[in-house]
Amino acid sequence: MKRRMKEYLLNKLEVKILKEVAKGNNTIYLLKKFLMIKPNLLSYNLKKLLQKRFIQLERRGKYGKYVYFNSSKHAMLLRDLLQMYDHLKWEDILSGLAIDVLFQVINKSELTFKNFSKTTFWRYTRKLMSYGIIIVSGDGFYLMAKGFRMFDSFTQRY
Repeated sequence: MKRRMKEYLLNKLEVKILKEVAKGNNTIYLLKKFLMIKPNLLSYNLKKLLQKRFIQLERRGKYGKYVYFNSSKHAMLLRDLLQMYDHLKWEDILSGLAIDVLFQVINKSELTFKNFSKTTFWRYTRKLMSYGIIIVSGDGFYLMAKGFRMFDSFTQRY
């Protein structure tokens, strides 16, 4: 079932773009080359990331456009996360309903299944537990793993 994405959610391509920018591939040409996407789709997603204040664009010279992370706190935390844990598939963690599930886990509130079903919640939490991002406490509550406290602060700022 297709859902309309909320404005704060990222899609998989936006996360892939952010991963490449965090690696140091800053020009539009390099992004297009490494991600193998068409220029119009790249510019569309870059505009969406600009609106969410994750990146900033800078023109250098006659032909080059460079992409950098914005100096906002949530953008810097995300850049550090992408660089520190570059072995994770962030496009599965930060896109779609996975981020909604993480927000529920981080807020430690009682689980409400307004945005997703119990089956969806279990599917995403199982995936997040396999990555080691969340753990189950002895009481049966879901907690953020100690190694991902930076991710906790990112989601609170974002």
